Amino acid sequence: GYNKSDGQAVYWWKKASMQGHRVAQAHLGIRLATGVGITKNTVTAVKWWRQSADQGYMLSQYNLGVMYARGQGVQKNVDEALKWYRKAAAQGYQGARQALQRLKS
Repeated sequence: GYNKSDGQAVYWWKKASMQGHRVAQAHLGIRLATGVGITKNTVTAVKWWRQSADQGYMLSQYNLGVMYARGQGVQKNVDEALKWYRKAAAQGYQGARQALQRLKS
């Protein structure tokens, strides 16, 4: 379950996400992927992360890589995972660099 403040946070993130705010889209994706404040939906999480990632937001690029690597919300695709990890790593995201090392080994 979730509490009222979680639901309110999701409400405002959804509103901002629909206006194209990449950080809000990233947070909405996290809530959708984890089911906090909203019904869990990994397919919709991926949709919002892609919009955010396409705007260059490295956290969303990394999260897309994770979803493709695991096959959550999308069909598993290591090449696609590598693509998104590389984009995030190029911006200095440490988690993406570590993920690239793991996939290469």
